[in-house]
Amino acid sequence: MPLRHRKRLSAEKLSAIEKANRNIELIAQSRARHVSDYETYATIIRNPQKRIIVAVWGDDSEPDFCGYLVIRGQVSSSEDLDSDDVDAIHCTCIEHAMAMRKVFCDEAEQG
Repeated sequence: MPLRHRKRLSAEKLSAIEKANRNIELIAQSRARHVSDYETYATIIRNPQKRIIVAVWGDDSEPDFCGYLVIRGQVSSSEDLDSDDVDAIHCTCIEHAMAMRKVFCDEAEQG
């Protein structure tokens, strides 16, 4: 189920959530074609056309109810999240996001 928009979201985080929701649809389409989630996430996270990949999740402890973690690349300000060379994935929590970064980015660095 896509992450729902919650109150007090910045435009930048809202953009990241919308990108993550599009990728939820992409994952569902890939599953229908019998492509594994692993392959789909690897394609999203390692996409050379994207400079930054972030994970977003619902987090009641955050002032805007949305946690995010940079999976790949560097964010100098939250305004970077609205750029076309940024993509996002939905995670369930920070631990899930950290695991995605470890699996997909560490593997890519190891070649």
